[in-house]
Amino acid sequence: MISPDLISGIAFWVFKSLWESRDETYKLLSQRLNQSIFYASKEYQANYISRHGFIRQEEFRPSVPLTKLYISPSLVDHEIPAYSRNKSSIYYKEIDYLNKLKLTQSGDSLFSQHKHLIVKGDSGIGKTTFLKKLGLEAFSAEEDASVGGYIPVFIQMSQCFDKDIDFQNMIEEEFQICGFPEYEGFVESALRRGKLLILIDEIDAIPHQFQDDVLVKIKSFSDLYKSNRIILACRKSLDIKILTHFHSVNILGFGRSQIQKYIYKVNQIQYKEPVSAVTCQEIWQKIGEKDKATRLIVHNPFCLSIVLSLYQASAHRLSGRTILYEKILSNLLGTSISPGTLDLAYKGSKNSIEARIGILSEMAYVCLKSGRNYFHKVEIHRLYGAIVQKRNLQYDQLNFASTREENLNDFLINASENLYQFSNPLVQKILVSHYLMSSLKILDESIDQFLDTPSWKDVFIFLAGMQGADYLLSIIQSRIFYNLKSPSLSNFMNWIEAVSEDVCISSNQAVNRCYVAFMVFEIMLLFGDRGSEQSIISSILKKIKEVISLLDPECHLIKSINPRSIDDIKLSSNHFIDPKIAKGLSLERLLDLAAILSQKAQAYKLINYSNSQRLLSTILHIRKQLEGRSMSAYHRKVCEKNLYMLWMNSFDMADSNFKFTTDDLQSFHLYCRGTCLIVHCLREAFYVSGKLQDNVIQALFTNPFPALALTSNS
Repeated sequence: MISPDLISGIAFWVFKSLWESRDETYKLLSQRLNQSIFYASKEYQANYISRHGFIRQEEFRPSVPLTKLYISPSLVDHEIPAYSRNKSSIYYKEIDYLNKLKLTQSGDSLFSQHKHLIVKGDSGIGKTTFLKKLGLEAFSAEEDASVGGYIPVFIQMSQCFDKDIDFQNMIEEEFQICGFPEYEGFVESALRRGKLLILIDEIDAIPHQFQDDVLVKIKSFSDLYKSNRIILACRKSLDIKILTHFHSVNILGFGRSQIQKYIYKVNQIQYKEPVSAVTCQEIWQKIGEKDKATRLIVHNPFCLSIVLSLYQASAHRLSGRTILYEKILSNLLGTSISPGTLDLAYKGSKNSIEARIGILSEMAYVCLKSGRNYFHKVEIHRLYGAIVQKRNLQYDQLNFASTREENLNDFLINASENLYQFSNPLVQKILVSHYLMSSLKILDESIDQFLDTPSWKDVFIFLAGMQGADYLLSIIQSRIFYNLKSPSLSNFMNWIEAVSEDVCISSNQAVNRCYVAFMVFEIMLLFGDRGSEQSIISSILKKIKEVISLLDPECHLIKSINPRSIDDIKLSSNHFIDPKIAKGLSLERLLDLAAILSQKAQAYKLINYSNSQRLLSTILHIRKQLEGRSMSAYHRKVCEKNLYMLWMNSFDMADSNFKFTTDDLQSFHLYCRGTCLIVHCLREAFYVSGKLQDNVIQALFTNPFPALALTSNS
């Protein structure tokens, strides 16, 4: 039910526009007709609020009043060059930068300068909501405000399927359904007096073959009634050169502060009570800074709403990135193309959406497979044509070019004059996942060829989230096992299994095995003579840490030392060593670190008590002897080598067992990366059988080739 206090203002403007009219007919209105118009005016406002005053999105049930959730977006009156953006740039940071330079504007400042505006932006960026909010403001605004003194009329062009459009008739229908007496004469009078705020949404949704005719009609209509305010909304791709007297602005979405305000409002509506700033900041940290899948899209209000909904539904943790990007993909496919424009038909396909995703997914696959980020316009056009021909799609030859542009819109952006790139790398990768689902042969080839390629990691994770993951996990597991086939790595995995039986860092035995491997490489990085291999060892440590944090988020081994404050903090047993600071540590600090690591290893039962005490006392003795003395680089290296030997003895393992070659380290890094991928797939999987899941977890950091290790030992 519409609140009575919302029904105010419009009756005044309706009467004012009538009685100021020079049309003598309306000056002779009877008192009874006056009352009819007054009540019809109230009905019009109530109808507008009912239809356009609420956020109707799946994530908000029941619908939420627009005024309670609305955050004003950032606007610019010029196009931001796409070539200045990195492929994976964080868009909200660029908006913050523009805000800082004061290059963005508010709606009020733009409306005070221009009566006729075109608001352009990406799908889901808030164009429709922006127009609806302008209409709501007109009901309560003062006459001297930017939208004050105008009666809002909202026209949805997505409902128009031909070129026979009469804008005056469409406006009359808005008043007719509210019971306005003499609505035709009233609309004519209001138009001539310039009393309407005409909001025309989704003009790009008109079938492409009719768009030029409709734009001509908009120009003629706006020229005839130029004293009215007319605001249009469309996507960036629409060619609007004919509308010369319209000023074009771009809606960018949200910067950091706007996102945080939106988070606060959404949570306040969700919990129906004030939410603490600390809670909102925690949510922001997770979705805006830490998670790669969300920080690329949180500037977009539609996507941000989905992110917050999934965050709340997942007990305040981020999961289900496949669901998130499937919803985004569905929105792009369903709303970013004109009805009737896609005159393509799969043989056996049910609708044009299926045809479109078939084309886009294969294009995404070919582009990702190439290993390039940018593609010449000619390449894109040829690839599109080849795929259409390969799939036996039927199309209208005359409209082929325009249909192609419609299909590619919102997925590919023009990075420069002749170069294209995918606007969001994760949208590209979920499209690739759709393509891989269509062919088991292509899936096997892709796993075989790209499993160790970092840019394909998200493809396999999406694939696990879109279907049963048993087959995918089995193939990946068998592939990564081959990275452990060398005798030295096989022996190392046997040793990890044996030592980890007593380790108590976690109740998950796989985490304990990860910790053993982590500790060994941590010691190797700090004290082993591995100068030329430090980067690969540090990469191994990062991947093992990621696996641990995925398997057991509550595990203590997930904090890092900030290299900037290494000399100012007291190292705790929870810290792991950031490889970037290893070279910069003084020998005294290195010995302090060795002492802390020995205590941590003993606490988690990686080494026994007697070995730990022997190691600790030796370290402290060396530390005391060196206190206040200078030391050459040579003597430091000797000291580090002795520390390394002490650690090997404490592990009850000869140094020869850790003599990994560079090839061994690279193979182990690939194994760790593959293990990380498996755990991500398990977390994201739409379905995985319980038995396989247990087997996969139990096999992490174990020796898949025990016979090889036995042969080597003999």
